[in-house]
Amino acid sequence: MPRSILKLLPLLFILGFLAPPAALADPWPDQAVAEFNQAAEMLGRAQTPQERAAAIELMTDVAWTNSRADGADLVADMLVRSQIGELAHAETVEALAVLAGAGALDPETYGEIVGPIVDSALELAEVGDILPSQAIALDDAIKKLDEVAAQAGLPQVSELAPELTGKLSIFTDLVRTYRDLKDLKTADEEKTKEILDRLLGLAGRVNPVFNTPAAVAFRDQLAWQKSMWSETTAGLDLVTRTMETGKFDSAAYDRIANRLKQLARGPWGADTAKDFLKKLCDALPVLKKACEDLFDVAVDAVVNCSAIDCDCANVGGGILSGPNRVTCELTQASLRAACAAEGKVVGVCDAGASGPAATPK
Repeated sequence: MPRSILKLLPLLFILGFLAPPAALADPWPDQAVAEFNQAAEMLGRAQTPQERAAAIELMTDVAWTNSRADGADLVADMLVRSQIGELAHAETVEALAVLAGAGALDPETYGEIVGPIVDSALELAEVGDILPSQAIALDDAIKKLDEVAAQAGLPQVSELAPELTGKLSIFTDLVRTYRDLKDLKTADEEKTKEILDRLLGLAGRVNPVFNTPAAVAFRDQLAWQKSMWSETTAGLDLVTRTMETGKFDSAAYDRIANRLKQLARGPWGADTAKDFLKKLCDALPVLKKACEDLFDVAVDAVVNCSAIDCDCANVGGGILSGPNRVTCELTQASLRAACAAEGKVVGVCDAGASGPAATPK
C-alpha cells in the first residue's frame, strides 16, 4: 500500500472531528505550495497510471504534512481516492491480462494474478468508506476463490503475500460484524449517511456554502466507490470461473477492463461534481495548478466569467456611439452567460462595438 494511504487512515477519521473551522485554519506555507505545484507538474507529465499515482502521492504527503492548513484534510481525502483509482485500475487490468495469457496456473503465476486484485480491494476498504453489503460481497468472492484454488492445489489468498495476511485478518473481522447485522439495507443507509456527514463537514470548513454542491459531488463519490468494488469483485469472479471451466471469458474481461478505465480517474468526472470542484479550486489556490489533471472537469476552475469586460463605457462611433454601446453591453452579457454555462470563455467582444480595453478580443 502507498505510504500516503497508511498515513491518512488516522487523519481521515481524527481530523473529521478535531480540525479547526475554516476561520481558524492556517494558510498554506509557501514551501508547501511550491512542493504541491512541483508534484502537480509531475502529474501533468505522467504517462502511466503508476506515474500519476506517484505524483498524487506526493501531493497527498504535502496535504498530510500541513494538515492544519486551510482545506488540507479535504484535499488529502480527495487525493487518496484519486490515487487508489489510478492503481486499482492498472493493477486489476494487468493481473487479468496475465490470466488471459496463462496456461496451467502454478502458485507463482496465481499469486501474480490474484494478489494485486485483492490488495486493490483491501486498500479501498482501508480508507474506511465501505458499505456492509459491499464488504460481504467481496468476502464471498474471496471465499469462493479459495475453495476453487484448494481443489487445484493452489494457495489460499491469505498465503499469497505477507502484507495480505494482516489486511485480510482486519477485513475478515469487519465482515464478521456485518454478517451479524439483521438488516443489511438499513446498515448500508446508516453507513452512507455517516460517510456523507463526515465529508460534508470537511467541505463546510473550507466554506459553509459548499455543502449543497458538495453533497452532490460526494454522492457521486459513493457511486464511484460502489462501481470500483463491483468491478474488483467481478475480476475475482472471472479468475474463479476461468479456473472452474478452464476457459477465459474474453468478453467479461473486456467489459471489466473498459469499465475500470472509465473509473480510473477517480470519482470526480461526473458532470454533477462540476459546481463543487470549481468552487473548491477557486477557494483553495494550492489546488489550481493540479485541477485540470486531477479532476478533468475542473480544468477551467480559475476562469472568472465576471472578468469579461468589453469596455462599453469607452465605445466610440460618433453618432452611433449610443447604439454601439447597447450592442456592446448585449455582447458582454451574452459572453458572460455563455462562460457561466460552459465553464470557459466562449467568443470575443464585438470588434465594431467595444472599447479599446475590451477583453477578450
